[in-house]
Amino acid sequence: MKAVRDKLTIQIEITNDCHNECANCTRFIGHHKKPYYMDLETIEKAIDSLKGYPHSIGIMGGEPTKHPQFEEICKLLQKKVPKEQRDIHTAGYKWDKYKAIIKKTFGSAVHVNKHLNAYQKHHPMLVAVKDVVPDRTLAARLIDNCWVDQRWSASINPQGCFSCEIAAALDILFDGPGGKPIEEGWWNKDPDFFSDQTDRYCYLCGAVVPFINPLVKDQTDYASASNYNRLKALQTPRFVRNRVQLFEDRYDEARIGSLLNQWKPWDHKGDGETKLSCYDLFGPIGGFVEKYDRIIRQKIRYKISHIKEISFTGGHR
Repeated sequence: MKAVRDKLTIQIEITNDCHNECANCTRFIGHHKKPYYMDLETIEKAIDSLKGYPHSIGIMGGEPTKHPQFEEICKLLQKKVPKEQRDIHTAGYKWDKYKAIIKKTFGSAVHVNKHLNAYQKHHPMLVAVKDVVPDRTLAARLIDNCWVDQRWSASINPQGCFSCEIAAALDILFDGPGGKPIEEGWWNKDPDFFSDQTDRYCYLCGAVVPFINPLVKDQTDYASASNYNRLKALQTPRFVRNRVQLFEDRYDEARIGSLLNQWKPWDHKGDGETKLSCYDLFGPIGGFVEKYDRIIRQKIRYKISHIKEISFTGGHR
């Protein structure tokens, strides 16, 4: 598994409230009876726990701009996190209201996905690998090579710190025991430190199952038996509305091998949709300024860290 310190982003998940309700959402929007809003004290504690972390510190939801204290959160980030490290994922909710403070806080690191494209698709994370891959050795091998672990983020939510953002979302959904305490240096631990999360949630997750991603517009969540029964016991809103379909297929090594060439679970945007750039969001001049401001800040940061490294080690041979 990839060490958290080597992941390019750690997300602070400030809310699971969202104006969208996409099928197979990685945050399981629509299954919670009541959303959470992380309080400012916990957010500040989360930021402080990342002291020394060298990569991006992201704000996510749900939809982060639905947090009632979103502007205060932005100001907290401005105070505590260098601009070149700040990052946000949003669907553009109330864009006109928050555009200015988003630009000031995050610059060019604004990832907007409005989820309006009819061809958007999400990988169903509730198809538990333990249910659909009976060979436990094969399941463990798939988990060791998980694309989410390699490509996506670690996470902090009100339940604690997690080496994987999907594990964090599952812990919220199923009211789990929580993550590691939110304290300085948690992100610098070796992967074995998070082995309890791997054992508890990786086998409940479907990220490594080569399921060809269904379209968001189909409005059907797929869940294997164990997770289907959990949702049923919880009587989640989407389950009650018959938005969950039981998935009972089985995968062996041969079937998995036959599907790998056409399986790209990280490709969620769909046909014909391009990523919105900072030029699209802030115009040609504003976009140019924010893009190169970030580049210059990152270069300065790298040079400073390199100088510190040389001074600590006594130089290079």
